[in-house]
Amino acid sequence: MVFTDAGRTEIRNWLAGTTATAPSKMLWGTTSETSSVTDTQMTGLVHADSFVNVDTSVSKQVEYEGIVLSTEATGSSIRQIGIGTETTGTAGTIYIKEDISPITKTDQFDLQTFIIAEVE
Repeated sequence: MVFTDAGRTEIRNWLAGTTATAPSKMLWGTTSETSSVTDTQMTGLVHADSFVNVDTSVSKQVEYEGIVLSTEATGSSIRQIGIGTETTGTAGTIYIKEDISPITKTDQFDLQTFIIAEVE
């Protein structure tokens, strides 16, 4: 998992008491490019949706949950997941990205996704 420079900047802004924007979307992309800290967007973004749940019940941890319904992103080979402020077709910022083994999305299943960010 990669915590991008943009994500780190938002944490810095929050710690400094200046305006910080929290992530608002779970993102799914199709690019086979390796995630990098300098990434600012999800290349090949095929689906972006508001979180189903954000759980802070575990100390020093945030768990983000998102879902791609069976009718969404069908035929796509999902290779990356992330959290940020992007929406499909609209630029935003990505804070965390994770490269995953490809999942071919069909209309036969929902794709439930969890990203856990832990502060050490």
